[in-house]
Amino acid sequence: MPRPPRTGHQPTQRPHAPDGTLPLRPLPLGAATALFRTRAREYGAEDIGSEAAREICRLLDGLPLAVHTAAAQLARRTAADLLSCLSRPEYVLDLPVPLPGRPERQRTLRGSLRWSLQLCTPLERLLWARCSVFPSAFTASDADVVCGDERLPPESLAVAFAGLERQSLILRGPVSPSTRAAPDAPFHMPRGTRAYGRQWLVELGEERELLCRCLAWSLSRA
Repeated sequence: MPRPPRTGHQPTQRPHAPDGTLPLRPLPLGAATALFRTRAREYGAEDIGSEAAREICRLLDGLPLAVHTAAAQLARRTAADLLSCLSRPEYVLDLPVPLPGRPERQRTLRGSLRWSLQLCTPLERLLWARCSVFPSAFTASDADVVCGDERLPPESLAVAFAGLERQSLILRGPVSPSTRAAPDAPFHMPRGTRAYGRQWLVELGEERELLCRCLAWSLSRA
């Protein structure tokens, strides 16, 4: 996705940009649910209950591209089947969007995240992969403890962390996108983004070491 503005003002989030791009930043849960139900009807699915639709969108972190791809699946499977599949975060990465003629980055969440990875600096890519070991919310200080080393010293890590936040690859606040986050709220990584980062971490050969660091961090907090 194109990098969002660097000012403090955040524009109103829309499901589609003028060029048809589906943004990476999550929609509020209510808006994501409405988008999901609308798209499901467009693909010929029977009307899905609001609670099931909200749970699906919650599992998708309200990501517009993921919501769109999931809605298309209801043309040939039930909501219960879809919920079962979405319990595996990596599943949503390769769900195709039935939008012929779109570039590869707009056809799957994996393609979108791959494009985002290419826009990242090397240090941002490394931090993205390493932050994928956090199973839930974390702070910038937590990332410094778990992810920092000679390749990511404090000053470089802070710059990379800010870059990931600007690109909505890490998000401030609760996992649910339905509430506004407080300025001092911890961060989290959307499930699909975390799953892609974990695969990248495996390719880097660092998964075992970072999982051990994350376990030590968790025990120290306990």
